[in-house]
Amino acid sequence: MNRENPEPAPAAPANPPVPGDAPAPGAWYALAILTLIYGCHYLDRTVISIVAEPIRREFGLSDSQLGLLTGLAYGVSFALAGIPFGYLIDRVNRRRLMGAVVVAWSSFTALAGLAQSYATLLVTRVLLGAAEAGGTPTAMALISDLFPSRLRSSALGIYYLGAGIGAAASALIAAVVAAQYGWRAAFLAAGLPGILLGFLVWFTLRDVQRGASEPGDAAAAAARVAPPGLREVFAFLFRQRAVLALILAVGLVSAGVAAIGAWLPALLMRSHGLSLGKAGLITALTFGLFSSLGTLFGGLAADRVGRGSTRRRLWFCVAMAVIATPAGVVAALATDLTWAVGGAFAAAFFAFAVFPSGFGTAMELMPPQMRGMTTASAQVVSNLLGYGVGPFAVGVLSTYFGGNDSLRQGMAWVCGVAMAGAALALLVAIARHRDDHARWTAHLAAH
Repeated sequence: MNRENPEPAPAAPANPPVPGDAPAPGAWYALAILTLIYGCHYLDRTVISIVAEPIRREFGLSDSQLGLLTGLAYGVSFALAGIPFGYLIDRVNRRRLMGAVVVAWSSFTALAGLAQSYATLLVTRVLLGAAEAGGTPTAMALISDLFPSRLRSSALGIYYLGAGIGAAASALIAAVVAAQYGWRAAFLAAGLPGILLGFLVWFTLRDVQRGASEPGDAAAAAARVAPPGLREVFAFLFRQRAVLALILAVGLVSAGVAAIGAWLPALLMRSHGLSLGKAGLITALTFGLFSSLGTLFGGLAADRVGRGSTRRRLWFCVAMAVIATPAGVVAALATDLTWAVGGAFAAAFFAFAVFPSGFGTAMELMPPQMRGMTTASAQVVSNLLGYGVGPFAVGVLSTYFGGNDSLRQGMAWVCGVAMAGAALALLVAIARHRDDHARWTAHLAAH
């Protein structure tokens, strides 16, 4: 097959191939819907952080219990459900799968508003984590087939704008709904948009042929080869050292940024004397505006800096992680509100700039039939470390240190160690990515 003059390949009307280096038909509409869904994903996962203080006061919780509720309960269930979802993503209609999981997790969010005890609220968080495990891996698998390699980081950068949409919605809910009607109403309001989007996905989105965005013979090979079994996928994945390093890196970045994000409203209210509404607004600006600008910048800049070079894209990620490390520490330890808020803004911007190219490069180094499982594995690690261990570790350290500054110290330690570790993992990916490319090429030739 010739890239400049591709031969037509037979395909069902619902699964059109990507012509050359162009996005698939309907790719930009699909990306817009998937971005809004990621906004709901982010909103439903993080709305509990906005209302954490009222929940703590009502149920008389310690910081360790609150950390379990805001992080570990979600992260563990996400991890357990991630691999089964990855197996499904490589085999079933991804449009229908996405519609089903969005409706499910949004319903669990709404049900949290009816909880009358800590245990009941904990159960809704477990169910939410299990359902959301199927969201982002499905979306990323679709995006990797809708957009060619040269646009993939940019597309993922746009997709991650959903975090900003979700954070802005959290601020609106905190300032209007929670402040006026209480924390239960906030959960009910957060669940409704996802239910509506789930039905929109089911009736208006189309799936796309797996591997359709690959150039030349790679797309044809991807269309012919059946999805491999779990043993083959993991046997190949565990030989891809750069991919493993990237999965670890994005997980550690998630842990670092979640150490700030999950506890920022509580920090602002306890240490800086802000009201719930003001703390929610600053958190929304941090993980809405600045995280969104970071992902957009990270996706566009990585594609421009990289220009076909995986090595240059990875060095860009290293630089972003290195800058985010001291910014997060300043956000936690600064006693001046201006410095604390500025550090949080910078940490969110530079940390989120890692994600588009980090995930995009991991997809690039894996065969199309294994990307669902690879993305699911990356999301398992990202959420288990980021939104499970990260916030929980802050709560445990805060309880351990004790005193008025205990929360600051816990946030600073978790953020600093996680971000520095991510930079080291990215250096490993730089050293090993050529070997991963060679194995991918050999795999294609064998099939």
